Amino acid sequence: MAVLEPLPGNTFAVLTGLTDDGVAYGYSSPRRTSPVSTAVRWGLDGVPVALPIPPGALGTSLHGVAGRTAFGSATDTPGLDYPVRWDLTNTTVTVLDTTGFRFTSLQAANRRGEVIGGGLDNSSIIPVLRWNRSGHRDSLAPLPGQTQAAGYAINDSGTVVGTSSGYRSGDRPVRWSADGAVTELPTAPGTTFDIPHAINERGTIAGRGSTDDDNHWTRALIWVTT
Repeated sequence: MAVLEPLPGNTFAVLTGLTDDGVAYGYSSPRRTSPVSTAVRWGLDGVPVALPIPPGALGTSLHGVAGRTAFGSATDTPGLDYPVRWDLTNTTVTVLDTTGFRFTSLQAANRRGEVIGGGLDNSSIIPVLRWNRSGHRDSLAPLPGQTQAAGYAINDSGTVVGTSSGYRSGDRPVRWSADGAVTELPTAPGTTFDIPHAINERGTIAGRGSTDDDNHWTRALIWVTT
């Protein structure tokens, strides 16, 4: 076992991603409750090195790694974050476009550098936001008649899985194809809500199904697509 120390002068460190070659990524901060942190790379020697931050940013937080892509957030005002992506091959950082949206969070990335997250605008529809490697952003809408979508995973084909919900309806499991078309996934018998959390390159989806009755039971689910 190895202990990965925070940056010099810091007391708190969290590991949030690991590449296939054993390099670790995460963030470091002066203390656990600090409003500003710094994205960090730990090499095989275990030495922490700060990743680049966008111009004008006070700090960064790295949320996850997929292949040679890392994703997270930066802040220039504590409490007001915006999404960023790191290219781990060139060790560069890119600010992702959120024009027209108030950023909430990034959720996942794939090995092609595509990233998904969420944002709020002034409309009644809350979509999933998807950025491609060049930075172009598109919106993935919820099911017809519903108002809110959340994406939790994206595979290398650009297929996204997550949930769709409405004011009077619970979360429904859904899949968005690479072209943005949304499809509702079947629900498990007896469950109140099913949530997909992962998708592999064959399109197989993993998640969980739960009830909200007195039993409160939860089951692991697999969706095999054809």
